Amino acid sequence: MTETGTTPQVTPGATIAELKDEIRRLSTLVDAVHRLFVEGQHIELGQLEARISACCSAASALPQASGAELQPALVALLDDLGRLDQKMRSRQSEIVERLGQTSMRRRAVAAYGGER
Repeated sequence: MTETGTTPQVTPGATIAELKDEIRRLSTLVDAVHRLFVEGQHIELGQLEARISACCSAASALPQASGAELQPALVALLDDLGRLDQKMRSRQSEIVERLGQTSMRRRAVAAYGGER
């Protein structure tokens, strides 16, 4: 199992520069998770989720005018996460389909007396 990330890097009260750096690191981490997922690695997403949550909390604590500076980086991170989500949902659909086919084969074999 591959664990993603470490403890949250930013805390409430973080500066815009610290948040931009963390968003950049998170985007890199999401790209790495995507590659590992495509390679078939089992990935633990808890740390990634914690870091994103900490980043969002710190960003929401900023004054609105300051937070607007983060919008392009946050939108890019959301796009990265959306691509990862799409790949994971696609893989899940493939697995569900294969399981359904296996189940149908087993029922057919059992119906025709193949399993004794």
